[in-house]
Amino acid sequence: MLFETERLKVRELIFDDIHVFHKMQTNPKVMQFADGEIKNFDKNVEELKELIKRYSIKNNDFWIYAVV
Repeated sequence: MLFETERLKVRELIFDDIHVFHKMQTNPKVMQFADGEIKNFDKNVEELKELIKRYSIKNNDFWIYAVV
């Protein structure tokens, strides 16, 4: 957990987030603010795994977190 308030939690992504991650990544209204590309489930699995790996990279300057 990065931080938590009474109504908000911000944490690192975990692989169990795959279904909500996929739902978000296939929403054109969301993706218009990212790369715009709608990917299939397998591609989203790969992307989520890569994002999770970034947490352990020294001097990483690209972070994506789960907001609950």
